[in-house]
Amino acid sequence: MSRTPARDYTVPKTFALAGISNMVSGTITNPIDVVKVRMQCDNQRKGIYQRSYPGLVRGAIKIVRAEGLHVLLTAGLLPSLFREASYSTIRMGGYEPVKRLISPNNDVLPLNKKILAGATSGAIGAFFTTPFDLAKVRLQTDLERKLPNTFVLLYRIGRDEGILRGLWRGVGPNIGRGTFTTAAQIPSYDHS
Repeated sequence: MSRTPARDYTVPKTFALAGISNMVSGTITNPIDVVKVRMQCDNQRKGIYQRSYPGLVRGAIKIVRAEGLHVLLTAGLLPSLFREASYSTIRMGGYEPVKRLISPNNDVLPLNKKILAGATSGAIGAFFTTPFDLAKVRLQTDLERKLPNTFVLLYRIGRDEGILRGLWRGVGPNIGRGTFTTAAQIPSYDHS
């Protein structure tokens, strides 16, 4: 009986595959995210208190008719890709190195320590990528298309609103989401 050779998951390869796979996913789901963010921010513009985006399909149709298909496909896509390239790379690619820090002797880790490794890598990834989340949401809700590209927007936020108070606005909830999501997803898959 032949044995399947063990997979060689080197750190760079793991980081690269984590980032690329999530960038592809982010590209495919970006139109849904655009409609979701518009629905969440509905009723916040100029005293309008009626639903502009009544659901996923009708919201997508409304965006395409009013702003064009390119807006549905690309609004906030670039910061989303940067976020996935960094956040998913850190949280998924960093999981194994954090596990090795917890258990340098490569002992079999119990589930609670795997959860700790997932929570740690998720929190680190969320912290560093908060500015991209902020840029993504702002670009997705920019109905008049007045905001510049991702990097100019990030520069202006840092300059006008501050580095910590501006670029890292929402970092606490972002870390909470990243911590709990990664602590639940990766260790449960790893442990099974």
